[in-house]
Amino acid sequence: MLWHNARLQGRIAGANAAGALRRYPGSLNLTTVNVFDETAASVGILASEVPRDEARVLHRKGPWGELWMVLKDQSLIGVQALGRTERVGGLMGMIAKGKDLRKALLKEPTSAEGPGGWILRGVQKDLLRLMGSN
Repeated sequence: MLWHNARLQGRIAGANAAGALRRYPGSLNLTTVNVFDETAASVGILASEVPRDEARVLHRKGPWGELWMVLKDQSLIGVQALGRTERVGGLMGMIAKGKDLRKALLKEPTSAEGPGGWILRGVQKDLLRLMGSN
């Protein structure tokens, strides 16, 4: 669960050992829990922490479980999942990098990502609609 943080710390330590002056921006922790036959995962800002007037949360529910994606401007700042949590790790990378979500949505996934490998599959239109014309 802490692989992303460890990888980033290693890159920064290696760069600094080679003479660069890089700072570690801090950890982004992923929380997962299994209760009976159900799995839940959370990273970043919780949907419940966003003030109602600023709420830009995409909530999807299906037979696979539930997914909440919390947005600020053009960036993903939080993800929570209940049931199938496979997307959370990849979405954590998007949060950590502060990627422009609109650009990622408008870019077609590459063949290297393989079938089902694109973490935003199935939510593109809803996310673009939620972001509006910003």
